[in-house]
Amino acid sequence: MTINSELFRQIADVIEAKPELYDKNTWGFTRECGTAHCVAGHAASLSGCTPTGNRGEWDWSWLQLPDGHEADVEIWAGEKLGLTEVDAARLFDEWEPRADLSVPEALRAIADGKSVESVSGAEEE
Repeated sequence: MTINSELFRQIADVIEAKPELYDKNTWGFTRECGTAHCVAGHAASLSGCTPTGNRGEWDWSWLQLPDGHEADVEIWAGEKLGLTEVDAARLFDEWEPRADLSVPEALRAIADGKSVESVSGAEEE
């Protein structure tokens, strides 16, 4: 797969400009300052997607694409970002960058060809 460097950089720019809009635990969570997203959520939002609400209540694991179709946010975002299933799971599941990197720096490193694993912090025991 080819990494979508442009989208990774766009996500990094948004998080750097407004860090309060990054929340690794959700996507589409509205706050006073705007709508917070995880990395997958930012990929979806920047691509014109929204959470789907046609399952009786808002289902935050699904998104509606601009063309009206629906998809699982993590699967769709992983494909959109050009990630393998393993890297998508790593990046979207409680991900933290290495201690010496901010989230935007880590995302830019991925855009520049570094592996998700190489910019990820130690996994919890």
